[in-house]
Amino acid sequence: MDRVIIYGTYHFLGFSLCEKLLDEGIQVCGFRLSEEISEDFLEEKKLLIGRNANFEEKMVGSEAVTFMEDSLKSDMIIVISFYDIYYSIDEYPFLILEKILMNINKQYSDVKVIILFPTDFIEDIPEAVNRQFNHLKENEFRIQKIYIPTVFGPWQPSVFLFQQYLLKEFLNAEPKLDKRETTSDAIFIKDIIDLIIKLMKSNEMNDYLIQSNSSGQWFKGAEHLKLKLATNKLAINDLTASGTVNIIKLKESISIIDGLEQQKRHLSRLFQV
Repeated sequence: MDRVIIYGTYHFLGFSLCEKLLDEGIQVCGFRLSEEISEDFLEEKKLLIGRNANFEEKMVGSEAVTFMEDSLKSDMIIVISFYDIYYSIDEYPFLILEKILMNINKQYSDVKVIILFPTDFIEDIPEAVNRQFNHLKENEFRIQKIYIPTVFGPWQPSVFLFQQYLLKEFLNAEPKLDKRETTSDAIFIKDIIDLIIKLMKSNEMNDYLIQSNSSGQWFKGAEHLKLKLATNKLAINDLTASGTVNIIKLKESISIIDGLEQQKRHLSRLFQV
């Protein structure tokens, strides 16, 4: 794996993945989804990766990636972080995904495409998007779907409850659980990024549902932060894999308490406290 295209490169998973790949010396082209879609701490992120010689930035709908032109197609992996799209816009996120898939289908062929989904969509993908998946498969693209629960740690977006609580100190806003947030599980950002890269390097093309090795992680985090939630938000979704989707139980490298403290320290640095 020498070259990677990331759609959603300045969002949570997309940025963390991009930063890790660049650290490993891998060439990355990062596509921004739209100037109208909010990207938390955009300027700070650009300072961290924008000057890297292995990084190229483009906007969705722009021309094909220049550093790919003379390379073997099989060298390339495309990562679409629909996870980030879903948590960044309130309405019609699948229209963005459909546009990206059409863009890929026009410009490339015979490459591996990895799509990062929230766990909510393990059985709920619109027909229009499935049609685009089928078009890609007809053109010999290799499609892999990875379903991911709530992810926490540095750069977590403010749509998530943990980040809202930690931001209270700086922005004086009242935390509110968003209807999109998955409370069934929580995984630290470094752990999920390391796993995604491992799957990127693998020749296997299975679809995966990622779960923490320890149960109740999200609620442990909420308890540590002393969050008060309405009772109707406390139901845990028992997600199970079916068909061709396999479960990966991910062993955490850090406790959720230590991970949240790391997230808090990161925010303090951003706000220079």
